Amino acid sequence: MNKFTEKLYATKTVSVWGIGYLGYTSVLRLQSKGFFVNCATLEKDVRHDIQNGRYPYEYMKQTWSLNNDIPKIDIQQIAFPENYDTMFDSNLHIIALPGFKNSGKPETYARLIEIFSQHIDKLHHSLILFQSAEKAGTIKKHFIDPLKKAGAECYFASAFRSDWSIEEFLLGNETRMLGANDKKSLEIASQVFTMMEIDFDTLGGIEEAEVYENGKNCLHYTTQAFFTQLSLGYPHIDINDVSAKIAKNFAVSPKKSGLNLLNHKNILHINHMLAGQRGEYLSIIQETQAVNMNAALFYADILKNYQVASITILGLSVEGARKDIRASVSILLAEYLHNLDVEIFIHDPYFTEQEIQELLPFAKPYRLDAKKEKGAEAYILMSSNPAYNRLTQRDIEKNAIFHAKIIIDSIGIFKHFSFSSQTIYHQVGDGGLKALIK
Repeated sequence: MNKFTEKLYATKTVSVWGIGYLGYTSVLRLQSKGFFVNCATLEKDVRHDIQNGRYPYEYMKQTWSLNNDIPKIDIQQIAFPENYDTMFDSNLHIIALPGFKNSGKPETYARLIEIFSQHIDKLHHSLILFQSAEKAGTIKKHFIDPLKKAGAECYFASAFRSDWSIEEFLLGNETRMLGANDKKSLEIASQVFTMMEIDFDTLGGIEEAEVYENGKNCLHYTTQAFFTQLSLGYPHIDINDVSAKIAKNFAVSPKKSGLNLLNHKNILHINHMLAGQRGEYLSIIQETQAVNMNAALFYADILKNYQVASITILGLSVEGARKDIRASVSILLAEYLHNLDVEIFIHDPYFTEQEIQELLPFAKPYRLDAKKEKGAEAYILMSSNPAYNRLTQRDIEKNAIFHAKIIIDSIGIFKHFSFSSQTIYHQVGDGGLKALIK
């Protein structure tokens, strides 16, 4: 047992900041595990109503529960300190409040920073755990950085909540995603969730966790919007039944982002769906097609900003197909770059040099065994062709790719290779795009 755990278990007391839905349910969970809770509310009326059994209010019961049924917290196992000093007797602080109020300003965090700053000495090696996600970077900018500037030496982590009802919360079948400010913070937070017997996984940091939480809910919202559009476009079909079956048999691919991921089957199904609708309601699908194309052009503009004079495109064929370019973004990319006066080289194992020249007369065929002195300034890997999968580090070092100025890898095949010290390597979606944007 380390020092953090020893101190936490010395009194088995946790400080919860906020007693809205997140705070109230956190208290329920902590009490079920035998913990005593010190709870702080920034509103005195709420504190009195809890102590007098008038909380949660009726409108909260209707909002928090599908059955208007809220379990009561054990009033003997919770204290509402008159001042905040007692809150810092615990080394585990759960922030169950949104950082921003309706004003659009981080008023809640500002108030908490003021309180926490007055107890810096008692915060030493404490864990501050956030439950409510804001826009990416909010917690660091409006809480962690100001508190560290005030002299705090503590651990920061996030475990954002996605449940929206007591019933969902009590079911407890969601894996919580932990983000942390540093390695030690993640270690401490992991210990807490292990102690609480809550399944968890980890992310690269708190900002990444903010993006995860918001992204997950955006995907959920977008999916709902798609099914709604589907019900408008196909008014004679029971879309509720169809959507339930799709949801049951469809999983989001772990294959992240990319530039050439649509194959001809995707395109065929999209065209069928658009052609079969009654009216023009499926704007989400049309927007998705545009996004895939525009992403490739976005990278083309980046290369042009670097004044790259020559580019080799590795792979014309679409994802998962053999010699199929019906939905190829590579063709669009080559034509766009050519119009920007960039010299274009093309390599695709499925096409002969003659076929490449007939298809794109302005482009020059590229040989994968090209010597270093014959290479282009930049390379874009667009296809998961087996020929690229078979490349080794030795192959790369013999090839002109090794000395490229920029390599953009849409697939991820090159991510384990080393390149020259002058090469900028970026895999689409790896978090390194910022370094490429001038």
